[in-house]
Amino acid sequence: MQRILEFRYRGDPPPEWASDVRRLSFADMLSEAEQRRLVQLSRMFESVVRFDGRHGLEVEGPMRRVIILHACRLILALGYEPYRFVHRVTIAETTFVLETRDGVVRLHGAAESSGHLALSWSEVETGTEWDDDGRNVVYHEFAHVLDGYDGVVDGRPDVGGERERAIWTEAVGSAYQHRRRGKRCRQLIDKYGATSPVEFFAEATEVFFEKPIEMAEQDPALYEALKDYFRQDPAADLRAILG
Repeated sequence: MQRILEFRYRGDPPPEWASDVRRLSFADMLSEAEQRRLVQLSRMFESVVRFDGRHGLEVEGPMRRVIILHACRLILALGYEPYRFVHRVTIAETTFVLETRDGVVRLHGAAESSGHLALSWSEVETGTEWDDDGRNVVYHEFAHVLDGYDGVVDGRPDVGGERERAIWTEAVGSAYQHRRRGKRCRQLIDKYGATSPVEFFAEATEVFFEKPIEMAEQDPALYEALKDYFRQDPAADLRAILG
């Protein structure tokens, strides 16, 4: 199916997609070829994933596209395969309410192993409006999708062979333990990342794409591990823009 979809969505991006890409905060970091690839992946996503709104929320085209474009930024160099099980995205105006044994919990996002994701539109807007605050619910929840693609949600996506897994465990595991112990006065990664390796990977993904230079300088081993996995170097791309 992926090859068929790739062939179907080759060519120039439709006007509405081209316009939305130009409005992305990170668009200047992408080459023309990367922008075309981003739209190609995004149109593949749109063709197979159902969007629906909670409590009567109408999910319009621009809303759908901004979510898809940010989600597909993560797989720009990975290809569509890691998202093959995603089939539905539900959007709420503000938060989702979940009843647990400990009471009612309000969530800005969630990703189920079945391929169903839930996102708060207000949180999407906040995260995508400012691309340098280390906060992006779309990156976070789709990082969980990448994490679980190998069949296990454990904070380590499909990074490759034994050598790559060992490097990942050393670099990311060390960064996670540092975050848990809170040794650094100012932490790049949100405290929620200290709750588990699963959430650490999701939080680290947000920072990798939103504060890449800071991560590369403060934790180069973690940055290199994420760069090798995503096959992207946003710190170098951002430095090229800043001059």
